[in-house]
Amino acid sequence: VESFADRLFVATHIARIFSFIIERRRQCCKCQQPAAIRSWFEAEKILRLIPKSDEKGGPMTISDLYLEACKAGEEKMDCSDCQIHQASHTCQSRILTVPNVLVIQIVRGEGRNVPVSVEEQVDLPGLPTMELVGVLYHNGKTRHEGHYTCVCRGPGARFWTYNDGHPVRRVCDDIAHIKPSQVYVVVYATRDGSATWRQEVVPDAEVL
Repeated sequence: VESFADRLFVATHIARIFSFIIERRRQCCKCQQPAAIRSWFEAEKILRLIPKSDEKGGPMTISDLYLEACKAGEEKMDCSDCQIHQASHTCQSRILTVPNVLVIQIVRGEGRNVPVSVEEQVDLPGLPTMELVGVLYHNGKTRHEGHYTCVCRGPGARFWTYNDGHPVRRVCDDIAHIKPSQVYVVVYATRDGSATWRQEVVPDAEVL
């Protein structure tokens, strides 16, 4: 029988560059026993983050969005231990492995133009320092329509903007202030270009 470890290391070139493992955990709020915690692992190539307006109405950074996604939340589901139908469960997820290239999709509902501030360097909990490679922007009501532009790191580690037939030009503004309401995909890469299994222990959040 093929084990999870076997499936993990049989990878294509794309998977070796972009894939990472997410650990998801849940615990029944009724059982509340350590043995009742269920963990499972999923291989992903895109990290999806949902932007939310902060209390002051300003933009949230990529780091803010990631920390928000890692917080323990509550979901309704059947519990196989206490046999309760649609019992409340505390759920949490976190990244366990580090990809060479981390692709982040900003999931926007229709009409949601919440501003997102893109950092040129991120230090996400449990992950090595990653540097910005490029940003894809989308201007339109849905992802199936509208106009796409992008900013990519190029010669001299500077950023350059690409917009259809327009000449490529160097970006002089702070990336964080460029089209914050149109940020759609953000790409980061590890500094040394190598993927690693996270060694340090990240403190469990709240209940889990």
